[in-house]
Amino acid sequence: MSAFQPVVDALEALPTTAFLVLDQGHVGLDHGATITPTYLASARKSVLSVLYGPAVAGGTIRLGLDTVYL
Repeated sequence: MSAFQPVVDALEALPTTAFLVLDQGHVGLDHGATITPTYLASARKSVLSVLYGPAVAGGTIRLGLDTVYL
């Protein structure tokens, strides 16, 4: 049994199209149709928040309106 088996079991119970786990560029888990394009309109904000979150937390990106750049 793989360490990912509980994840695979959960994915099988959901209407998941595809799921891909990458670790430093290496595939850890490839489940479903990961090479088939999928419409992600409703997930875009979530994906962007995952990408922006560490930069905001680290202070690289400031979301406040206290600074105006002209």
